Amino acid sequence: MEKELSAAEDCFRRTGETAAAMEVLVAGERARKPSQVVLRAVLTLARWTALPREAKESAARNVEILIGRPLRFSGLQTHALGDHSNTTAHFDWRGRELALIPAGREQVGFDVESFRPSDDLLQRISPRPTRAQAPVDTHQALALFHDVARDIHPVREVSLSPYLIEVVSTGWPGWGFFGAPVDVHGFPDAEESEIRSALRSFRRDGFRAPTTDEWEFACAGGSRDLFRWGAEHPVSQSPWQEQPWDLHRSRNAFGLVLPHDTYDVELCLPWNLRGGDGGFQAHGGGDLLGWLTLASAYDATRVTREVAGLSIDEGNPSVRLVRPLFSM
Repeated sequence: MEKELSAAEDCFRRTGETAAAMEVLVAGERARKPSQVVLRAVLTLARWTALPREAKESAARNVEILIGRPLRFSGLQTHALGDHSNTTAHFDWRGRELALIPAGREQVGFDVESFRPSDDLLQRISPRPTRAQAPVDTHQALALFHDVARDIHPVREVSLSPYLIEVVSTGWPGWGFFGAPVDVHGFPDAEESEIRSALRSFRRDGFRAPTTDEWEFACAGGSRDLFRWGAEHPVSQSPWQEQPWDLHRSRNAFGLVLPHDTYDVELCLPWNLRGGDGGFQAHGGGDLLGWLTLASAYDATRVTREVAGLSIDEGNPSVRLVRPLFSM
């Protein structure tokens, strides 16, 4: 088995072909010794997308072996949102559903300067004209849009290890303040000792909160649009309102259940707040600001620090556990 694995890995190193990768993955399963070289190579988003289904299944079983029990590969699922779809490997870890995010050298962020809001959105954010039916001042409306979008991260390339991430984030009682002190691991210092104990146990198993780049890449689900579902949203409704339009409530193209209410927020390392802002922006700026907090590249850290010390007892802070496959 060891010789078979070594020979298959050498072939992949020379050719880089999918067929050679498949041989290594199958040999790794048989030998119960996954090739980290090949897993790193095939678990970028572009390479994973191109793999046939049987190769994806084999790669997922290699991940199960690499991490070890109690991680269990539960199957492949195809998820679609907007113009994007992915076949995602799902796992179970002690009753928690995890998704495998293929990643390597990837692009995240959004180019606000090149974004052209729809005419409806420009009308919505344009100052009211002094006379009826006056044309929208497009320049002024775009300037206002760029002002409120200043907390959207710019386009950048990041290096990520492929990683497992919780499909649904975990919220704990007692996390009612953004201004909570931060412990040495980067988590808010929850008041309840059992919560701190739980976080320590997660770290012993290799889990932690996501970095802000990991969270953003997983949230986008492969989309390069402003939102994970595309570029549009209802211009006359807020995200938390019941409405027929509900793309923001759907799982993303990686199959993750993500914040769809601006009161939700997820905690990321080093100490960033993503997925919403506790409702601050929506209360201060209306529907447009509320929707922008759901943009994949939006980061609420600056906004919440400006109001440091304010309680968001009505908000919904949570953390989404991540387990990188490799050290970077």
